[in-house]
Amino acid sequence: MSAITDILDAAPVAADRLDLDLAALPRSDYGNAMRMLKRFGQDLLYVDEVGWYVWDSRRWSAEAGQYRAMKWAHPDGRENQG
Repeated sequence: MSAITDILDAAPVAADRLDLDLAALPRSDYGNAMRMLKRFGQDLLYVDEVGWYVWDSRRWSAEAGQYRAMKWAHPDGRENQG
């Protein structure tokens, strides 16, 4: 097997593991916040008195920040990342 094949084969396992880890979190506001943080935390930033920013692959953008934060906070947010 090549290194690329190994990476591609491991990707679904990593995604399944994340889903299992997230499912184990409590069903509460705290658990929901932790799920959002673990899944999208690298792409979301909250600034007090300013609001949400989203990483657009070049910069932190306020334009879509609030929209993305609210979209990703909902249970179906993972399927609607775009």
